[in-house]
Amino acid sequence: MRVMMAMLGLFVLAAPAAPGAPLQADVLVIEKQPWSGAQPQSPSFAPGRSGLDFALVRASGSRGLTLALIGAARVPGRYGEIYRGRIDGAVRIVAVDLRTGAMFESYAEPRNAVPLSAVLNPDPQAQPAGTHDDQVECYFNIDLRVQLGLPVHAAKYAVFAWLDELVSPVRIAQVPGEPSTESAPKPVDAASIGVHFGTSAQTPRADEGIALRSDGSKVYGNVAPSARQSMLRILALDFRTRSLSSLTFALPKKQNAFDLDLSALGGYDPNVTGTQKTFVLVGWGTTWSPVLVVGRSSR
Repeated sequence: MRVMMAMLGLFVLAAPAAPGAPLQADVLVIEKQPWSGAQPQSPSFAPGRSGLDFALVRASGSRGLTLALIGAARVPGRYGEIYRGRIDGAVRIVAVDLRTGAMFESYAEPRNAVPLSAVLNPDPQAQPAGTHDDQVECYFNIDLRVQLGLPVHAAKYAVFAWLDELVSPVRIAQVPGEPSTESAPKPVDAASIGVHFGTSAQTPRADEGIALRSDGSKVYGNVAPSARQSMLRILALDFRTRSLSSLTFALPKKQNAFDLDLSALGGYDPNVTGTQKTFVLVGWGTTWSPVLVVGRSSR
């Protein structure tokens, strides 16, 4: 996996139509939200290859002009066993406001579904050696504004889909609306939650993008000079609870390396036995690390 997920282009919406005016022919009318099934705009994957991707399509939904996110996943069969066919419930859609840094996220299935944490099978039966691991496909489609609860004002977002170890390319979404006057949220004091800066023997090498490494529950990160930015956001997705924790902090001048213990983010149930792990991403805007899988000890 590349260290940096490339920004793949800008998707610009046409100006809102005047009241009563017909929609343009290329605007998708969303009648049900969310919805499943392959669409004409659904991404495709090379034969035999796994992947996670989506397209952004101009659309009209229950709240007016919006973007439809048309997603597809092709994953190893064990994902279907773990999530009992609810791959869309395991997919998280993340949107980060490129001006303010505010983050919005949601899974890709209906909000009234039974919590995935209550039905998943964390330890599916291992396949016999030499058994072909069939792939499963899933198609998920959402009104981006409605599903993620995006504000009514216009904004440009970095958007990606995330399924445990897999993460899609980052795509830029220009969501229509009135001009915004919101300011960027203030970062937390890094020292107050245990973030340390500076290199150590555990610091990974970063030739490009953002590199991560773990030692127990501790995460070590390094930002390549070409990818350096003043702010960083850490995302931690717990495998069992499906809880997504987030932390934003400022990266001091002349510092590219950092470390912290995942206990500072919480989001997991320390009383659970069996397979436990946390999926970690670090980034800002359009630049994100590969997914780091951090195992947790069972009781």
